Amino acid sequence: MVRVSEQVSLLNKEDRLRHRHRVGSEWKWSVSVAALLLSIAPSLAWADAVGDASSALQAAIVAYAADPSTANGAAMQAALTAYNQAVASNATTTVSTATSVSAWQTVFGATAIYVGAGGALSYAVSGSGPVGGAINVDPGAALAIGSASANLSDAGAHSSVTFSGNSSSFGGAIFNTNTVTIADSSFSNNSASFAGAIYNFSGTATIVDSSFSSNTATQGGAIANDGMATIAGSSFS
Repeated sequence: MVRVSEQVSLLNKEDRLRHRHRVGSEWKWSVSVAALLLSIAPSLAWADAVGDASSALQAAIVAYAADPSTANGAAMQAALTAYNQAVASNATTTVSTATSVSAWQTVFGATAIYVGAGGALSYAVSGSGPVGGAINVDPGAALAIGSASANLSDAGAHSSVTFSGNSSSFGGAIFNTNTVTIADSSFSNNSASFAGAIYNFSGTATIVDSSFSSNTATQGGAIANDGMATIAGSSFS
């Protein structure tokens, strides 16, 4: 079932122009002083495998939204399985044990994070990130998060990736300006002025098998979208 929450906020043109200027100012500052920059060069293999699988997943979600048939539901689950297999095979980071991230990150290039069976990944960054409380996805970059336990049937109830207690002016957990695909993730108690959990500022965001709870913001309690957002098998509360 595709659930698009009323917490997804579309900003009007005046807002976009004002926020673009403000974000632009903070963007330059964030790149120059970030304590931790995650910089990985793009690879053709990643683009072909993970990028294609992400696009296929997005298309399957759109097809199911238009026609929620049993066949389209099965196709959507198959697309999610194929996406996770592509992330696993091309992962730039593989997590197999309980791992915590406490430093703010900027993603450059193509980055694929895969949480294997028995693994768990949590983002709880101390302090407030300039844009994206935990992760800032740079223009031209791509972030893919996959998991061995991803399954559309549980709507993120048993997520292996968690973002909790992060904060920022724009995107309490994640700020995206290009491409982000997220599976099997939980976003809770994140906060921001705009987009309590995820701010899809000008890119493409695909979110599946994820949960959003108790995130707060002036606009977009869970997600603020100023690009293209496709969401399936997820819950909002």
